[in-house]
Amino acid sequence: LNYPIAEIPVQIITEKRAFWHSRFLWAGLAIGATGQLVNMIHSLFPEMPSLPIGVQYYHSDTFPWSAAGNLPICSFPFAYGLGFLLPTQLSFSVWFFMFFSRAELIGAATAGYTDWGKFPYIAQQGVGAILGMFLTIVYSARTHLKEVFKIAFKRPSKDPILNSSDYDSDEPMSYRTAVFGLIAGGIGMVAFASFAGMRVPTAMLFLGILFVIVIVVTRLRAELGLPTFELYQVGADQVMQRFAGTNAWKPSELSVMTLFFWMTRTHRQFPMGNQMDAMRIGRRTGSSLSSITKVILLTTLFGTLAAFWAFLHSNYAVGLESAKFRGPALWAFGQDPWGRLEGWLSSPQKPDAGAMGAYVFGCLFTLFLAVMRTRFIWWPFHPAGYLVAGSFGLFRLWLPIFVSWFLKVMILRYGGLRAYRMFLPFFIGLILGEFSAGFLRTALDLIFHLHLPPESGIGGL
Repeated sequence: LNYPIAEIPVQIITEKRAFWHSRFLWAGLAIGATGQLVNMIHSLFPEMPSLPIGVQYYHSDTFPWSAAGNLPICSFPFAYGLGFLLPTQLSFSVWFFMFFSRAELIGAATAGYTDWGKFPYIAQQGVGAILGMFLTIVYSARTHLKEVFKIAFKRPSKDPILNSSDYDSDEPMSYRTAVFGLIAGGIGMVAFASFAGMRVPTAMLFLGILFVIVIVVTRLRAELGLPTFELYQVGADQVMQRFAGTNAWKPSELSVMTLFFWMTRTHRQFPMGNQMDAMRIGRRTGSSLSSITKVILLTTLFGTLAAFWAFLHSNYAVGLESAKFRGPALWAFGQDPWGRLEGWLSSPQKPDAGAMGAYVFGCLFTLFLAVMRTRFIWWPFHPAGYLVAGSFGLFRLWLPIFVSWFLKVMILRYGGLRAYRMFLPFFIGLILGEFSAGFLRTALDLIFHLHLPPESGIGGL
């Protein structure tokens, strides 16, 4: 696993002398910061021109090309930088399967399938791919997981090293704590959902599907390193209702699914990816992982309390339904979930055989890609690229990923590893420059109450 996001602070910490003395780094910093600074000035002084680095949407009005939907174009410098850190097989698969999914939509429209969200079930193929990816993760880690459970339950192992008391001393926590913490946490979550109104089997199924998605999204973060995956409204509630229909679940269970909408609307908000990046940085820099675990637990507690306070404070101080609120803060977590619940109760949905077929196909095709990737070194397709083909969050970054893939291929082919190491600080500089300028923009906005529009920053993802 590459951990591209974690690689940035690792480079700064471990290669600081050579890193900060690189002219390519400072060139990347300057280019990365320019777009954000220019657009901030444009927001304050509209007569100044802006740079169109944000997401712009283009579409065709001609059938069947219109079936592909909007084609987003963006040129955020940080996306070029992160794309350069990806293995070429992975970045190629991301943009290839994105265009392949658009070709599926156009082909289906040509055959007469024009209902949005139906055949060829792009999003549902992605859900099947999540299951396939989860199976490959568990299978590849099966030997390690077997030993983890042996140690957790204090069962003797054939390997004397595994029987030693300090075998897991360099891990974030002992295997016994991790396993029993997982069991206790799972029981607590099921109990919470049950008290809220779900039957125990329904709660176990809902949270089990969510757990699978969280594991896979974390794996994608470690491999792709991009900050957004989205996987819009294809979560546990959608899977259960498409598989069994809405009448299979009690009204109280549908209501609890609605209350859990903040967990299932998209799948980019889970903290596990950030925690894994922290562990990666700690391991690469020789830090104590157990100390990092304590910091994560303390900040999780503080962050939870701070989030509850900030949510209530902003709603009461500003007014959630006032004109000062805009965008998803109002509709995505206000009307949208309860409108969906009203639809489930007033117009029950039947099981969707097409979606179930897409789940099976996506799972099997992902397993096929995983097997081919491990058996043949020349195989160009990565299963993670197929999985995220229907993720609109990543779909919006296709152009930077394509350009970075092309540049990296050319650099490695004609310059080799030496040229790659020479240009690497430039692409990291793009990331540092844009986010440094974005941080400055946010700080000035808060200090001077500038009320800059969201689209003037690193937004739209």
